[in-house]
Amino acid sequence: MKPVKSRNYEIGTKNRIGTRHEVQLALFRADVRDEIFFTCIICDGNDGQNRNIDKSRRQGIEATLKERISKYFDATVNYTYTEAQILTATSLSPTKVVSPGSTLPLVPKHRLGVTGNLYPVPGWTVSLTGLYVSTQFFLGDEANVQPRLPGYFRMDARVAYERSVPGGLLRVFLMLNNILDQKYSTSGIIARNDLTGGGAIERFVVPAPGIAIYGGLSYTFTGL
Repeated sequence: MKPVKSRNYEIGTKNRIGTRHEVQLALFRADVRDEIFFTCIICDGNDGQNRNIDKSRRQGIEATLKERISKYFDATVNYTYTEAQILTATSLSPTKVVSPGSTLPLVPKHRLGVTGNLYPVPGWTVSLTGLYVSTQFFLGDEANVQPRLPGYFRMDARVAYERSVPGGLLRVFLMLNNILDQKYSTSGIIARNDLTGGGAIERFVVPAPGIAIYGGLSYTFTGL
C-alpha cells in the first residue's frame, strides 16, 4: 500500500448584516492521491480488500445563515453540497473497472440542517434540530450501478440550563435524538453473505438507533 497524499483548498467569507443576521459561505476542494479504499467487488472473484485509488476528489460548497429573531429566539440553517469522485480508471478485478467520474460510496451530496433555539428565561435553552441527508452509494458499488442507500430526515431536541456558581459555571443538559423514531440507515455495504446466504452477494446496512436520550453535567472552573 502507498501512503495517502492530499492537497486541500478552502476559501470563504463571513458577513454580518445588521445586528441580527450572519451569512457564511465557503468553497472547498481536496485532491487526494493513493486514497486507501476498502472495496467489496460484485464480480467473479467476490473479493474484498484495501486498495489505493490513484486520484480522487471531494469538492463542494457550505453555506450557513444565522438569524437572531429576538432575544428569545434564534435560528441557524446550514447546507453542504459535496461532490466526491474517482478521477482515474480503477481496476478492481479482471472484470470490474471503475470509470473516471464515478461517485465515491458513502458520501451524500446534500446535507441540510435547521436549528431553532428558544430562550424562555435566563439560563435556559430549548433547541430543536432537523437534519436531512440525501442518498448515498453503498460501499462495494464503486461503479455506481446498484440502488442507493435511501436518504433520511431526523429530528433532535435538547434542553440545557447553565448558571454561575462559586468559582465557575455549571451546565446541565438533556438531549433526545431521533424524537420521531424514524427508521433509517446511516451506512451500507454490498458483500458476500457466507453465513446465511450461501455465498450470495447481498446488501448490508447499519440501522440508526431509535429514540435515544442522553444527559450530562459539567462544571467549568473560572477562578475564585
